[in-house]
Amino acid sequence: LRVLPFRGSVQAARSLGAGGGVYVVVHGGWAPASLRLAGMSGEHNAGGMRQRVAALLDLGRPEEVVALLTSDPATAQDPWLLAMLSNAHTMLNDHPSADAAMRAALALDSHDGDLWRMRTAQLVEARMPVDAHQAMGEMLRLHPDDGVSHAIASDVYRIMSDLSAAFRHANMAVRLEPAAELSWAALCRVQLELGDTSSAHASARQMLTINPNSHTGKVFLGATQYDGNQHREAYETLISAVRENPDQHAVSELLREVAMPRSIYIPPVVRILALVSGLAIVLFIVWIAMILVRWWQLPSDVKKLVKSDSVGRTRVWLMYAGAFTVGAVLIAVLVVVAVAD
Repeated sequence: LRVLPFRGSVQAARSLGAGGGVYVVVHGGWAPASLRLAGMSGEHNAGGMRQRVAALLDLGRPEEVVALLTSDPATAQDPWLLAMLSNAHTMLNDHPSADAAMRAALALDSHDGDLWRMRTAQLVEARMPVDAHQAMGEMLRLHPDDGVSHAIASDVYRIMSDLSAAFRHANMAVRLEPAAELSWAALCRVQLELGDTSSAHASARQMLTINPNSHTGKVFLGATQYDGNQHREAYETLISAVRENPDQHAVSELLREVAMPRSIYIPPVVRILALVSGLAIVLFIVWIAMILVRWWQLPSDVKKLVKSDSVGRTRVWLMYAGAFTVGAVLIAVLVVVAVAD
């Protein structure tokens, strides 16, 4: 099982044509779409068409894939090429064209469970729960004991708001394929929606144990850190994820973290300053009170004489202005730290 991000390494893309097995493309790091890149009809594989298409998709260039496959007559007779065309349309958010290409692929081979997996995942991404549920039924009929299929089924039930069924299928995916990143991703998604932050955090950590460079794992980890009030850690995790791949989910999680005042990072030195400010404010209030008392204790005629002198009057007002300015700054520091926390 290979899990590739929307934008990934060229070496990973070039290796797609070698060997058999199931490959999973995770669009934007979240929405799963599975398809079989080897083992389908291979008569059109000459010239490296499949490797080229797979590399273009992995490099995030679906427009070139659409142009390449729509101009090739062989596409209409090859379920794999049609599946790739559908995949490219999905990346471009052209869901009607993706649906048409996938229907054409299934018309050529309606018994291929991998095509049904990909169609189900695309319908999840298009937020079409009724159609996704119908495709899911065919997918599970052909792949009843496949972890990827149960992970996608979990996503189907999640968009249907049936979180109990989503949780059941996600757990099944983990049991069937515990070493698959996609299985833990499905479980983590459901746990986040159920509000089980600690379990979701453990699932995200498991994803990163399987694949330390997992973009999806970093986004999920940042989300769980945020929900667990680990705001500094969430900030650093999501910054790293956005730098690697600024997809909409990583960006939205980062902005959610940034938007909350309580998520502002307060360095320890500032916290110490806030504590000192709190003590200083108390002393400052006492000092102001003492000044006022001493001032009002002066004989009235002496106060008039002080105020009648321009230099004396200026120094009195500077004393008041300086005292209140310092006090306002100390109070502001204390309030900012309190609100940020």
